[in-house]
Parts: sequence; C-alpha cells; structure tokens
Amino acid sequence: MSTNERRDRAATDEPDGTTAFEASLRPPGDSLRSTEDTGDDLAGPPVPGEGRPATTTSRAGYDVDDVSGSADPARYE
Repeated sequence: MSTNERRDRAATDEPDGTTAFEASLRPPGDSLRSTEDTGDDLAGPPVPGEGRPATTTSRAGYDVDDVSGSADPARYE
C-alpha cells in the first residue's frame, strides 16, 4: 500500500458510531448497553403459564455488571 489509509477497518468500532478511542474512555460495560436490540428474535415460543417478554430474559446468561470490571472479585464465596 502506498498510502497510510487503512482499508481493512470500519469507520467506527461501536454500533452507535463511536470510535475505538472514545469507547475506551467509557466506564466498564457501558458499550454493552448501547444497542436497541430487544432480543425478541431469540426469545423462542412462549412457555405456557409464563408470561415473560424477551426483554426480561437474559440472552447472554451472565450478569453484565459482574463481568464489566465493576464488581468486587473478593465478594464471591
């Protein structure tokens, strides 16, 4: 390549258009909450007698606050 412009990277690194540098200045875990995805596409068929919408069901299977670096690791038993 004869120019300094990189062609193998997107213009932004975050779904909301934030650059990688700006995203690195956010609090831990902040960029994980910036999507408008409701999770309805992965909810599956409703379970009889259980009227929970997909937005209250965790898609990831873990607590975002526990893995974002904001939790105290010494509190686990």
